[in-house]
Amino acid sequence: MIRLQPILAMMLLFVAILMHRPASVVAQLPQIADSRLGVDSVKLESGKRLYGFLIAQGNDRSIVFAVDRTWLKATHPQLFDELTSAERARFEEERKKRINRLEAWIKVRPDDRGLIAFLDHELARFSDTNPEVLDQKKFVAVELSSTMYRELFNQPSERRKIAGLAFQNDLELVTTSPVSQLKKKLIENGVDIEAAVVNLSEEMATTVAESDREWAARKAIVEHILRKPIEYQGTGGTLIRKSETVDASALVAQLMGGGAGMDAISQLGAELGLPEFKKLAGQDLNWWKKATEEAEKDGFCGVAITRLEQNALSTMVRVEAYFFAMEVPGKWFQVVKFSAEANAAEQTAEQLKQIQEDPQVKSVLNTLKGLGLSNQALVEQALRHGAATQKALQNANGELNAFISQHSRNLDSQPILLQP
Repeated sequence: MIRLQPILAMMLLFVAILMHRPASVVAQLPQIADSRLGVDSVKLESGKRLYGFLIAQGNDRSIVFAVDRTWLKATHPQLFDELTSAERARFEEERKKRINRLEAWIKVRPDDRGLIAFLDHELARFSDTNPEVLDQKKFVAVELSSTMYRELFNQPSERRKIAGLAFQNDLELVTTSPVSQLKKKLIENGVDIEAAVVNLSEEMATTVAESDREWAARKAIVEHILRKPIEYQGTGGTLIRKSETVDASALVAQLMGGGAGMDAISQLGAELGLPEFKKLAGQDLNWWKKATEEAEKDGFCGVAITRLEQNALSTMVRVEAYFFAMEVPGKWFQVVKFSAEANAAEQTAEQLKQIQEDPQVKSVLNTLKGLGLSNQALVEQALRHGAATQKALQNANGELNAFISQHSRNLDSQPILLQP
């Protein structure tokens, strides 16, 4: 006769071990469709699937992917060893490269006290760190070329945000749980999902190789914050260096002369399809070069440019905010561009009054009166366009400033994704 008691005791012991094993380290793959999760996924050539967050994707389809370190170790232990070993090697290589770049940078700017204080701090931080710090990060940084994976599934931003907040608030089983369940737990824990901001930048070390051009962009952005910045504003090919005071007479002269006035006329002619203006429409590709040449001459390696685009046949106003960086002397490139639009017809009386009371606007209006050019109807139209411009300007520059702030806090954040 089979004795059941010893077998039953062994079964109970096995169940007890499973029950007391922390849920967060149990090896498992999601038991639901990927579309119900909050995390992205990538299917490797081996057939294994990783879950986490797509951090970056290059033009060659190579990707940087963040995977929950604990989940990866429990679910794919052999793959965990391979990926973390590669992560450590890349980390050490990039650490040494940053130290060399920092030392060269410090030699170029020895007299900029604020900048040097920041660079010295970053140099000490990189010199003191080692690959062991990776073990404390929540995520493993995985770099995959286009030949190393078959499929990539990227979640909508709202689902990624829920998963990001779940990791940020240390919820369990984030990788394998439905996003609806994660959202419910976050609300129960008192998290304001709408207002909360995901910031997991400290939970994954940067091991991605930063190209010379990406490093040039980062240098330009940091110096734009820690040294006196240089900024230009204008329309078409006419850019005016931004300063605390504006020479209203000079500004009006440019607008009435061969600068912005001619740009507006050329634009209108091209939009109307007039043959004599067709050639002019495509001759503005290097509109930014005069500003970058002046910036380089004055010792800058980065410049912000805000450019207004108006259509005389439309009430819509468009503002574009750019940042350019110097790759090597004489060679500049566009780092980023943000655009915003506003409708002049939708500006309220209060907005018109506010812009009319602006000291610089008053100065320009007084100059126009002195020249006998103050037609009231045209002035009101200009004020409406000015109010719309101000609104679009705030939105475009807001995005640019957020971008600059994000990439100037430290020197080992993810490489700047340069726009084509």
